[in-house]
Amino acid sequence: MRLRDFIQPFFHMRVLVAYRPLYEWLPSKYNSWHKHARNPSARAWPGELTPMNITGKVLLPFDLDDRGKFTEEVVKPIETSRMHITHSTLLAYQNQGVDAEVIHLPFSSHSHKEGEYMDYLMCDLLNASALCDALKKGAFIPSGAKNPSKSFDGDVIAVAAYQAGLIPKAVERNVAARIVIDFFDETVQSLSQSTKDSTEMWPIKCLDDKKLKRIYKLSWDTHCKLFCQGSDPKAEEQHHFEAFEQNKYRFCGANAERIVADKNFTTFLQQRLW
Repeated sequence: MRLRDFIQPFFHMRVLVAYRPLYEWLPSKYNSWHKHARNPSARAWPGELTPMNITGKVLLPFDLDDRGKFTEEVVKPIETSRMHITHSTLLAYQNQGVDAEVIHLPFSSHSHKEGEYMDYLMCDLLNASALCDALKKGAFIPSGAKNPSKSFDGDVIAVAAYQAGLIPKAVERNVAARIVIDFFDETVQSLSQSTKDSTEMWPIKCLDDKKLKRIYKLSWDTHCKLFCQGSDPKAEEQHHFEAFEQNKYRFCGANAERIVADKNFTTFLQQRLW
């Protein structure tokens, strides 16, 4: 017996399928695949020459290589179907006779406090007064795993710094990576007080324009399939394009080689390590 068959005689069941635009979802998926300590693409550290980390390959902030596993297994199936994973999940529920609908959460997680997704769901969307009151009083259902991109970038920069002779052999890998992240945090704080361009203070490398256009087309096509019906397609696309432009940073990552060559970075390391 399916869970639905057991519940339906007693309750009305509605499945909410959360939608995240591809320009947000694809980088997040890429990070969860690649940006973790066990990734074999991570460059070698002294004393750790194992099959897991001797490849020396430099991992891109977001890779759209047609020969790559991520593109082959994640991107290309979406390009073939022109259908967002949320859309296919919605259809799967509906084909089983389940009352299901898509919810488009109207904000990006990086700009809101932890827990606001639950506030929106319970208070605004579902009008679940008891749960809403509990959330307002401080109750919070824990979210999933944190995005690993920042710590992974710290590790990549630490390895590049070691290879450039900036880090003593006695320093442990996690300590060096933590110092790099401290430098990043201090740089971010100073950005708000500086007139310099942010990429000058924290150099980045990004997906090229041709590949970004490919991502945008895919993101818009899958979005329109879900949301264009009953709306003005031109206005909808303008909104989607503006949101995409604001989120292009997701396809960028720290430029380790340029950061390691920066005098402020080398001075910071010397103060912390030597």
